[in-house]
Amino acid sequence: MTQTLDNAIQANRREILRRWKESGLSAFPESRTPSPLIAEVLGESMGALLDAMTAGDELIYGPLDAICRILAVQPLPPSTSMRLFSCLKTIVTETLRDAAGHGSPDSSLVE
Repeated sequence: MTQTLDNAIQANRREILRRWKESGLSAFPESRTPSPLIAEVLGESMGALLDAMTAGDELIYGPLDAICRILAVQPLPPSTSMRLFSCLKTIVTETLRDAAGHGSPDSSLVE
């Protein structure tokens, strides 16, 4: 990632994580919502993953592994579980657009 994008993500980290967690937890059927402990560990791992990604850190593997392990034992189809990762780009793009106060983020930030 570029330094500009990393800085923008870190400046909006709280909102990106809120939206990402909300999206991740919404994948669970109402009848099978995750326990508060699972939700907490998932949220912490998502935050650690986002931080590692913006730092360009190889420490990305620990949080990524933790998220995958949690999702692997949940009653979700694999495609639903893995959607957690694909939705991150959309969430980052939308959050940065909203933070900038205009219709679309700087194209250099999302390419």
